[in-house]
Parts: sequence; C-alpha cells; structure tokens
Amino acid sequence: MFTKKCLPTSGGRFRFLGFLQCDFSRRACSRWCCCSMSSVIGVLVIGLSLSLVGCSGGSGPATTYKVTGTVKLPDGKTLENGGQILFRPLGEQKYPARGIINKNGTFYLSTFKEGDGAVAGQYKVMITPDPPEGFAENPAGFPNYKVPIDRIYQDPRRTPLEFTVKNDASENRFDIIVKP
Repeated sequence: MFTKKCLPTSGGRFRFLGFLQCDFSRRACSRWCCCSMSSVIGVLVIGLSLSLVGCSGGSGPATTYKVTGTVKLPDGKTLENGGQILFRPLGEQKYPARGIINKNGTFYLSTFKEGDGAVAGQYKVMITPDPPEGFAENPAGFPNYKVPIDRIYQDPRRTPLEFTVKNDASENRFDIIVKP
C-alpha cells in the first residue's frame, strides 16, 4: 500500500483515466495507484508527450517545389470564369496539391501553405471550371450554360492529364491545353 498523501475531493474518492483509484477519505492511496498531485501531473505530461510524438509524423511535411502554369482551350482562349486545378498523387507520394485557375488562365499550386508548390512525384490532374457568377443561387437563370471543357478532365479515373513534378523548381511549369 502506498502512503503518500492525496488531496481530498467530494465523495472522498478520485478516479483517473477510469482505472486509477485513490481513497482520499483515508488520506492514502489504494493498491491501484499513488495519486499524489505530482504523480497525476507526471502521468499527464508523459501521456501528452507520447501523443505529440505519435502525431508529429517524424520530420514534418515533405519538401515542396514551386509549380506554375496555364490552362487554355485549343484556340488559346482561357476558361472564362477561371476554375480549380487538382494534382492528385500517384504512387507512394501522398500529398495532393491544388490551385486556383485565374481568368487569365494562370495558376500556381499549394500543398501545405499558400503558394508552396507540390511534392516531387507523378500526378493525375483534374480541372474543374467555375460556373458563371450567380449560377449557384439560380441555375435556372442560365439555361444556355454549358461546361466549357470536356467533363473527362473532372474525373480522376478518366482524365488523360498526367504530369511529373521534379525536385527542380525551374522545370515545373505546365501549359495545359484542354478540349471543349
């Protein structure tokens, strides 16, 4: 039996994590644990430390490389309302990268933070054009709206677009032509 003093609480008993139990009415700890304040704090510090180590993933996020480019139609026109671009990783690389296609057709990718680029590796690329402003609130108000590119570019299984991001930022510019 442990004989360290414990701080009393209402009811005289203290349960910690469902299995540690102390009897404060006798000012001594049961055979299950010693519930001095320092031992409770020690258990909390050790548990928190182990959870942080388990969640840190080792050395942190992977190295990213700047990626820029353009998305245009075969006639050289850009997507009228802009859109989104997603680089979905293939193989062992596990971090997707995404970007906004501006109305002038340019984009840059972000993985962990704004504008940081993409992790080196091979990707399937999906492009989703933005609909006209106001379309979400009133689709019936746009009876003649047609998605400006083939829907195949929005399907991760069917998109023909594949690119490799190299670990040299000067080589990571992609000028993409999409069919209407």
